[in-house]
Amino acid sequence: MPDSNPHQSNLIYTAVMPVYKLHYFDGRGLAEVIRQLFHFGDTEFEDIRIGWQEWQETVKQTAPWGHLPWLEIDDRVLTQSWAIARYLAQQFGYAGGTPFECAQVDALADQFKDYWNEMSPFFYAMYLNDPEIAKQAKAVGKDMGNARENFEKQKKEVGEKGRDKFYGILAKEYKKNGSTGRLVGSSLTWIDLVVVDHMGVVDYFAPGFLDDFEEIRELQKKVNAIPKLQEWLKKRKHTPHAMAKEESWSPHQGEWPRKRECNTLSFDEKICTLKEQINHLEKIVKALATAYEAENKDVDDQERRKNEQPYVPSIDLEDGAGSSSGRTTTEDEKLRRLVNELAEDCNAVPVNYPLCRAKLDHVNQMWNDVMVEQMRIALKDTVGESTDTLDPQDVTEKTIIAAMDESGACQISLAEYKRKPVQPKRISRNVWMEHLKMAKKFADVIAHICTVHRSGDVGTLEWTTTQAALSSVEHWEDKWMNNEAMMKEIGKLIVYEIMRRVEDYEYYNCMFCNVVEYNVKQFLAHFASGTHCKKARELIDSDLRTMLFGFADKQMIDLTTIGDELHGFYSQQFTAPLVKSGAKVPQASKNSIPTVEYLDELEEKYGLAINGDIDQTKLEDAVYVAKQLPGVIKRHKSPIGKQLFKQLHEYLGKGTSLYCRRCHWKVSNRASYYAHLMNPYHVSMNYLKDGHQFNLLTVSINR
Repeated sequence: MPDSNPHQSNLIYTAVMPVYKLHYFDGRGLAEVIRQLFHFGDTEFEDIRIGWQEWQETVKQTAPWGHLPWLEIDDRVLTQSWAIARYLAQQFGYAGGTPFECAQVDALADQFKDYWNEMSPFFYAMYLNDPEIAKQAKAVGKDMGNARENFEKQKKEVGEKGRDKFYGILAKEYKKNGSTGRLVGSSLTWIDLVVVDHMGVVDYFAPGFLDDFEEIRELQKKVNAIPKLQEWLKKRKHTPHAMAKEESWSPHQGEWPRKRECNTLSFDEKICTLKEQINHLEKIVKALATAYEAENKDVDDQERRKNEQPYVPSIDLEDGAGSSSGRTTTEDEKLRRLVNELAEDCNAVPVNYPLCRAKLDHVNQMWNDVMVEQMRIALKDTVGESTDTLDPQDVTEKTIIAAMDESGACQISLAEYKRKPVQPKRISRNVWMEHLKMAKKFADVIAHICTVHRSGDVGTLEWTTTQAALSSVEHWEDKWMNNEAMMKEIGKLIVYEIMRRVEDYEYYNCMFCNVVEYNVKQFLAHFASGTHCKKARELIDSDLRTMLFGFADKQMIDLTTIGDELHGFYSQQFTAPLVKSGAKVPQASKNSIPTVEYLDELEEKYGLAINGDIDQTKLEDAVYVAKQLPGVIKRHKSPIGKQLFKQLHEYLGKGTSLYCRRCHWKVSNRASYYAHLMNPYHVSMNYLKDGHQFNLLTVSINR
């Protein structure tokens, strides 16, 4: 803890009746939500902050119940952080709208305590794993041991299990509460503040640890967007990440450090992902570039380069550099450190734009390297295979093409899902019939939504029927979700019923993503694609009719595994080669086909005959596109379409360097090229915008 004036009383507001005095360490910790509640309640309080040494030597002996925090309310005293928060929430209207909602909030608060107690070994290891903590501990002679090894051990043995249990409960409650953006009721409660504040702590010390819980990330984002909370985050006292220097230092002495705060460039310290920070910095540097160009418009380029000093990464950002704790600094940690440096440089007065620009270039290169490593780990977790990145000096165009050829040979069958599931012996006839009825009802919803997508018109959705069906499915899900063995059987049953209804469609269309799919594999895989999942989350926040599409998509992912399995397969087919090559991609060479000239000739010869006279200014109009698709597909299957495919087939068979300009993908043979053009990742690359109307190459090969 900071040791200057360790028992300082900071008057945040002028006292009025009743007089509130909050006693706690000079940090956030257990008092943060209490202070937030005072701010939300527009209520004055005296924020008495106690230094660690003062606490140990004098205050602890006289503190009510011997611990912090405690709250004075006139001449009365209330202890225990939860009791204080609950009391203030009741006073200010953040405890719940009804007695039952209040009880729900209390239940989640009690569950949070259970979670905290269960996770405490992991949190302790997580805290000690922080490089700054290790550095400060070393400065006062404290031995942290092998912090990284202990962190990974506790993460595996304690952290992941406790996390999945607690955030699984939160996700379920959040989903049951509809589109309110809150855990309980339709208004903010103190448990929302507790959860979101805690997530900010975990995000700082263990980035990515909570990323699998999309519903709770959504809660986090919505709560942090509340203007009143943003106002508090800007005005609260900044308590930097620092340790007291006294010999009695303890990791439990108070402050959970947060992300660095800047004067003019500030990241939302709880919800900003690393990529969001980098994107924000790119906007800042772009703005700086405009100012820099204006200031130096009369200076020639040679003189500018003479005045610009080259950026040289600091030694702790170089390969193999270690942290002060003795462990090797990870690439992710180096990147975060550089991002923080760049944020400070952007706030400097005067600002050094060339330096900021050079650091941003370095940040983007490091980000690319980190993403390759994360993709490699994700692939191993998803498909069960280790995909090691080649040494950069071993990566050649030949090795890249070989990896892309190999990935194209991967196949997956839907035969398992096409077989009608048989009633398991352990499930009674009545229960099985209940599941079968639900599966059919949900499959009817998905088939109807598929039809609506093919029309491009949201207004054709049978809103009342769809809403009632999804509601009954949700009640069924709540009843059986905790029975993992049962859900596995039901997942197959649902996919079987869906495929029965949509398998024979000539094509599929996602009017929200503006993507056309040509077979049921691509259709089901699209549900699990990152692009579509992001769009589905946006739909849930939109109008009531469109919201149902988002809920249906979400239930599709929750109730089946087919989308995830296909997504994993296509990741192996598309992502693995990029990982192996360290994200290096080949470029078109003089012998690569199809050439731009050939594609133009193809367009001139077949474009009007197959695509028709399409108005390219209307390609963002889902209804217009939907009306054109049946004719386009029909003509691709007609003699003119077969002639097009025959010409393509013969042309591609002559090449040994086949290149997709849309995806920067190069293979050595026609079969691998076909596999690529049938991959949902390629199909999802919105060819409606690539200047070739309905892309003749993609559609022809998929038909």
